[in-house]
Amino acid sequence: DQPVHTVFPHRVLNTHPALLPAFPLVRMTEHGPRTAGELEAELAQIRERGYSLDEECIRRGVLSFGAPVFDAGGAVVAGIGMCVNKAQVAADGTDKHHEAVMHVARTLSTRLGAR
Repeated sequence: DQPVHTVFPHRVLNTHPALLPAFPLVRMTEHGPRTAGELEAELAQIRERGYSLDEECIRRGVLSFGAPVFDAGGAVVAGIGMCVNKAQVAADGTDKHHEAVMHVARTLSTRLGAR
């Protein structure tokens, strides 16, 4: 039973906060948004950079990356993501996992006619 606001595909697909809750959000670890305002700010960051990054919000030591898949009309029709152990991420900040998620999302989007 995972709160929907902690799931990375939800964060990618719902970057327009139409129905943000007014009550405190349930957190699975000490990381992640506690209020609708914090969630809204996080969703704005996702919109700006084009992908979601969840750093230990669901489980300590686990990173999640999510990216939207667009159709020919530019609508987000799906999301793709990956969870990895934090120890697998390169110390210099480069990350092959994030790059792989973005590559697959772009490839799927292209196949659906996105530009």
